[in-house]
Amino acid sequence: MRAILYDKSCDCPASELARRALADARVDFESRSLEAHPVDRDGALRLARGAKRFLVKTGAGFVRRDAVEEPVSDAQALDWLLHEDGLLRVPVLVWGDLLVRGYTDELYARALAEPPAPS
Repeated sequence: MRAILYDKSCDCPASELARRALADARVDFESRSLEAHPVDRDGALRLARGAKRFLVKTGAGFVRRDAVEEPVSDAQALDWLLHEDGLLRVPVLVWGDLLVRGYTDELYARALAEPPAPS
């Protein structure tokens, strides 16, 4: 299943690390630069509503949420996904039913250990 990584093409170390982690793990992915493909509030909600599993970087680590067991409200999704300016925080990985926001080695290790089921 092909993943989509919403990222920035320049001056974003987290985006570069995310691309490298996916390439090293041999994940088939498409990199979508937010400069060319901006994602606003409505787009962020579409991404969130398509996910069943969330891994979200926080200041102290990350949050793991299974939306089947504990639904994610629109307000929570927007808090996780949008900057104050209303545009998407990066990087955001959408891989099947999994949405990952942010980058740390631990976060991507968890995401790569729990790939989506083949469709």
